[in-house]
Amino acid sequence: MARKPSAGDIDGWLKRFRKYQALETAAQRRRDIPVANRHVEKVTEALNALAASGPEGREVLERLMDDPDPSTRGRAARRVLAWDPDRAIPVLVRLLDVECAPPMVSVEAIVIEREAQFALLDHFGLDILDPTELPGRLAAMGIELPEKIARKMRWED
Repeated sequence: MARKPSAGDIDGWLKRFRKYQALETAAQRRRDIPVANRHVEKVTEALNALAASGPEGREVLERLMDDPDPSTRGRAARRVLAWDPDRAIPVLVRLLDVECAPPMVSVEAIVIEREAQFALLDHFGLDILDPTELPGRLAAMGIELPEKIARKMRWED
């Protein structure tokens, strides 16, 4: 088993994040949820270590918001929301309707969409079980949701 990186080892924590996220995805695709959950704990630990490691770690998380993998973008944006919501919110909004292209399975897309929605609801202090106000909050920031997503959140479909 690989050793944990030291507190300030940005590259080590980034490698650990990528390694365990890949292992989590593989476990999800095998439908091995207990193993996937163990990997999530390590992914979370790595992301938290990056966020806590000062400006350099936060910079890494900000760059991850442009990663090709939607799960990586969402996880990074949820951390960046704490110090730069103006940059993180548009990333999360785009993940509300993530493309489900192979090799991603629909369950992964649903998880990414829900995690993005929950992060936005939490940021705005809204009930996670009632997203009806979220489209209006985002519109007040100048961010318009695609109509199909806004209707779904307002329970119009």
